[in-house]
Amino acid sequence: MSDFFTRDTESRADVRALAFILISSSLVSSQQEAPPAWTQYARGGVGELNKWGGLGFYRMKRIKGNTFHDLRLLGLFIPDNTLAIARYKSSNKYESFPRLYRFTITSLRRSSASDLNIRYHYNQGLGAFLIDQPATNLTSEVALSYDMSDYLNDTRKTSYLKGGLFWDFDISRVSFALDFEYFHQISDILPNDQRPVDWKL
Repeated sequence: MSDFFTRDTESRADVRALAFILISSSLVSSQQEAPPAWTQYARGGVGELNKWGGLGFYRMKRIKGNTFHDLRLLGLFIPDNTLAIARYKSSNKYESFPRLYRFTITSLRRSSASDLNIRYHYNQGLGAFLIDQPATNLTSEVALSYDMSDYLNDTRKTSYLKGGLFWDFDISRVSFALDFEYFHQISDILPNDQRPVDWKL
């Protein structure tokens, strides 16, 4: 009987010790976890090209650890020539290989100049940091992408492979971005082999 109580007391002590270790490790990890870094800015303006119009741009970026989120909104509003773009990108670095990351991009675009109602674009792939410094970074990406040129009224998709180099750098208080992209179409489903017009953001 005494052996039973001894074993029971020892098992309870082991459970308490295990619980203490788990709680302590969770508290330590929560204290070491860095808060997310938010960056957001907006630009706006007006101009005249035969007719008066306006331009607006908004970007919100969130970085936490190895996770990156980027939302961009662009609008060009001129009578009979309107362009609106919404683009969202999320990416995660691999912990074992921090210079590599996976990403997903989703965008919606509308252009009255090209009779484009709503174009849906999606791509998912892998990227690598070729240069990663505070004032500049150069990345290379490859992805499998597809478009739906008339998102609300059609279900046809155009699929293609996409690759590119993306260079961001800062000079004083001015930021620059240079993008070089290559597209190789996989499926050919548009009539008369008409490739979709590509507006870059």
